[in-house]
Amino acid sequence: GTSIGIDRAYAALEKLGLTEERAAVSEVLVMALDFSLYGEYRRMAVELRDAGLPAEVYVGKKGLKAQMRYADRQGFKVGLLVGGDELAAGEVTLKRLDLPMDHPDKQETVKRSDLVARVKELVG
Repeated sequence: GTSIGIDRAYAALEKLGLTEERAAVSEVLVMALDFSLYGEYRRMAVELRDAGLPAEVYVGKKGLKAQMRYADRQGFKVGLLVGGDELAAGEVTLKRLDLPMDHPDKQETVKRSDLVARVKELVG
């Protein structure tokens, strides 16, 4: 058999105008700061989904910088940052991924119990 390669096929489709940019399916990305906390990350995503908010958990083993690049490329609106310290304090850090880096409302910390309500406000 023969193969033209997926890269060449996609490049041809782009040239013909048959591709389109798509926004993320999910609006919220739960970032993995501590890989031992995946259970908690999944619980947060399930809570958000149960409230009608599309959410995804980052499942890779890359650092925060790579996760932020992924979130930016995929078009997420909000990133959730929870490490051991935040979990112990009962808090979640919300990062507005749809705002410029120097925006004063780019990041905030909320109580874990207020997570769903605050994310609903942020994503509209």
